[in-house]
Amino acid sequence: AQCGGAMVATEPLLKDESYTASGARLPLNMPIRSYEPQELPELSSELRSAMAQAGLCDPTPLQRSAIPVSLAGRDSVVVAAVEAGQPACLLLPLINPLLSAETRGAGKSGKGGHSFSKASANAKVCAPTSLLLAPTRLALSRIATLAKALLHNSP
Repeated sequence: AQCGGAMVATEPLLKDESYTASGARLPLNMPIRSYEPQELPELSSELRSAMAQAGLCDPTPLQRSAIPVSLAGRDSVVVAAVEAGQPACLLLPLINPLLSAETRGAGKSGKGGHSFSKASANAKVCAPTSLLLAPTRLALSRIATLAKALLHNSP
């Protein structure tokens, strides 16, 4: 497979590494095998392109289970080592609507392409939609590095 301009060997699903998800109304497409549209139709083409440029080609075992749950709009608690791909599990569902062309065009666009809700006829309001917590500076640093890479060429 090609990712970020380089050829990357894809690994088969590892049967010895498994992560579980529990709760009602779990997505039917889990675990995923790839980030391809047939596996994750919710993932915007803009984010898919940014992921390839950032080197996110194949999901880790953790991402195979956690990303579909988060993209389905479910709350999630991801407990794993950062090396298991935790930053992508946390960021992809947050960044997906920001990079989606449909979302950007839905609201009144302000400076920098941000979408604003209408609090009043003349006021533009921008409010946080998510809160991401990290237990250590190292984890936060890795999350921030991935976020910068994914949003590097965004409008």
